[in-house]
Amino acid sequence: MKQYTVIIGLGVGAIAVMAVIFGADILKLSVSTQDYDIFVDPVLDKQSLFVMGRVTIQNTGSETLTNVRVNFGAGDTLDLGTIKAGKKL
Repeated sequence: MKQYTVIIGLGVGAIAVMAVIFGADILKLSVSTQDYDIFVDPVLDKQSLFVMGRVTIQNTGSETLTNVRVNFGAGDTLDLGTIKAGKKL
């Protein structure tokens, strides 16, 4: 009976260690670590007659970003102004 208790204890301890390691890794994704940080995801869809460009922007920092501007090239720009912390456009 004592062997089973030791094996179960080691299993629970290993699970606890993995939970702490993976939990800390996931926590980095949800809690902003920098004051000013931005995530940009550009998508370019090539159609037969035209090209469609889209961009997703997210403020991943803890402070508001100001004067945000997207430059699509060839003089095509989009002024977004300010993006509050955590906001996704």
